Amino acid sequence: MLGFDLLALIFLFLATLVGETFGTMFGGGGFFIQPALILIGIEPKLAIANDVAAACFSSFGFIAFQRKTIAKEFKRYAGYMLWMAIPIFLGTFLGAKLLKIIPNDVLTWVIIGVVVAGFIKVIRDVLLNSDHPDFIDHAKKQPIALWRPILILAALGLGFYDGFSGAGGGTLQILAFALILRFPMKELITLAVLFSSLSLTTASINLYFMDLLDWRLLAVMVPAAFLAGIIASKIVDLVSERSLKIVFAISLGILLTALLHNILF
Repeated sequence: MLGFDLLALIFLFLATLVGETFGTMFGGGGFFIQPALILIGIEPKLAIANDVAAACFSSFGFIAFQRKTIAKEFKRYAGYMLWMAIPIFLGTFLGAKLLKIIPNDVLTWVIIGVVVAGFIKVIRDVLLNSDHPDFIDHAKKQPIALWRPILILAALGLGFYDGFSGAGGGTLQILAFALILRFPMKELITLAVLFSSLSLTTASINLYFMDLLDWRLLAVMVPAAFLAGIIASKIVDLVSERSLKIVFAISLGILLTALLHNILF
């Protein structure tokens, strides 16, 4: 296991940069960052909490450099976010409370399970060459019937997940919004980032009052996360999703192997 020294901090910065760049666009940054934190000796609860807190800033970086695009559709995005605001607050509060009481060994295996699920999903998407899944390819402009109560319930569940773990939250958000609102991919990513900026910030506030944040970690992770959000905003339309997933799958596989070896042996 890496010590908490300069090498560990460099490793953490790069892991956060890579994970949040991908995670800001497609979700799944926590699949990469949470195991990285555990590998440098951070206990699972702190790994999840500090990953959630740092991820806020990747959303802020993305929004800052996409502000003109967001401003053009501000009323529409704001309308959807207003419906989701209260469920987000409630969901993240409950999720953070659950994180506080779950034993560390249980959380470790939860993280491994999430990583394995994310790895399988990434490999499947790469093998199927699913740059644009069917639910996005055939997106319609109008939301489904009864979208308001369904969106409220979805926001409650997604907020709960962000408060509890956050790993893969962006992927779940994009999927949920695609099925409910039926936006094109770029708009789905933008709405998911807006959602994450609110849900992860709320979760981070809860985690702060639960004394689960480590400012030494965040001093390294926050700059990396903000830079990742900027990078993601620049490449979201330039690089294919499949190419990104191939790189991510390789890195994820290496981390998963190292994490399992560290725990089992």
